[in-house]
Amino acid sequence: MLSIALHVLVIATLTFFLALFSYIYRLCQERGREESRRIREHAEHFHHNIAPHFRMDRRRAVQTFALLSQLTLVLSALAIGYAAETFADSPAQAVFETAFFVVLQILLTYQFLPYVLMSRSSGDWLVPLVPLLRGFGYAVLPLLVVFGFCLSLLHLSEEEETPAPEPPNQAIEELVEAGQERGLLEKADVPLIASVLQFADKTAREVMTPRPEVVAIAAEASVAELRQLMQEKRFSRIPVYGQSLDEVKGVVFVRDVLEVPDAEAPTRRVSELMRPVMFVPETKPVVELIRDLQREMQPLAMVVDEYGGTAGLITPEDLAEEILGEINDADQVRRAEIARESDGTYLVRGGIQLDRLRETLGVPLEGREVTTFAGLVHAWFGYVPKPGESIEQDGIKVEVLEATPRRVVRLRVTALAPALPAPKKSRRRPRAQ
Repeated sequence: MLSIALHVLVIATLTFFLALFSYIYRLCQERGREESRRIREHAEHFHHNIAPHFRMDRRRAVQTFALLSQLTLVLSALAIGYAAETFADSPAQAVFETAFFVVLQILLTYQFLPYVLMSRSSGDWLVPLVPLLRGFGYAVLPLLVVFGFCLSLLHLSEEEETPAPEPPNQAIEELVEAGQERGLLEKADVPLIASVLQFADKTAREVMTPRPEVVAIAAEASVAELRQLMQEKRFSRIPVYGQSLDEVKGVVFVRDVLEVPDAEAPTRRVSELMRPVMFVPETKPVVELIRDLQREMQPLAMVVDEYGGTAGLITPEDLAEEILGEINDADQVRRAEIARESDGTYLVRGGIQLDRLRETLGVPLEGREVTTFAGLVHAWFGYVPKPGESIEQDGIKVEVLEATPRRVVRLRVTALAPALPAPKKSRRRPRAQ
């Protein structure tokens, strides 16, 4: 009877220390940063208030308690095996009992119990045990030195390789995915973070209002004409050009226009109200563009192509919508870039980006040296088609509904084989100035 009690006492003691060492090992690993918020808070409390008492750096603490956990697990398995061999009626029973209790020990004491402790306790109860734990750390220090020396010998024959740095966006995406799986991020936050990551890779050309949609006015026009244009288009700032849009001279603001007396509006020229405007290349990264707009305190920038011609314009609202999606403006009426009709066809604006159209409709449009659907349609026809003309290409039928002599404005898209899916909720719309 005394022998049984002694075996039970030894196994219980080893079980206690196995759970203790495993618990501290997981806290030292900072597992709490990947778990629930409560575990993360407990891990932070441990690192700030308890870990300093061990007088070990984090790397040594992880190695020490990992080694102590493994040694205790081995001793527990040996103790269980010895007890089973001593008290079992047959060798087969001894093997079965050893295997059963060792597996139970691993699952409950080594895996489950430390997790429960991490979620339920901040670890303040460890403070009285610090001298004992520090003593265990000193006891296994020679083993750590030997293991470290052996590992260094193994690495001597290996060529030192500099790992390729992980792309920042990829690393952030992995963190976002881990945070969503662990419940640290709300599901609604993930699309916003994804938009920020995609936004960082974009250039001015990808987010600008393209040239055909730019509303501008001649410098020699009267303020009365400018007022009428602003009332029609509902824009608060309008670029001013000389002979053509490729010769943008400045920009006018609605507040300056409102300060002109009504009696003077027909005789005063737009050039008198002009303010300087910023010019940026279409290849400029949007992250740098934001900094430039802030530094120059400019609410608008003209985007120029490689030949110096006007490619479009860009505003802070364009940049914000690229991340946040559509920003409602009661003073601006915008038409959707794509809309599904009751018969399953789609009304599409020519200026819609090809990438967005592919994603929305799920149609594998063949890539060409164009970025908009209008450009692709021009390439299909070989000229600028007139309203009423149609063409079948890449599994869809495209009918031109509205066009100017220089570009198509609105089209109808019909699936030729299976019905096109309902469009995903668009985050974009025609741009504002």
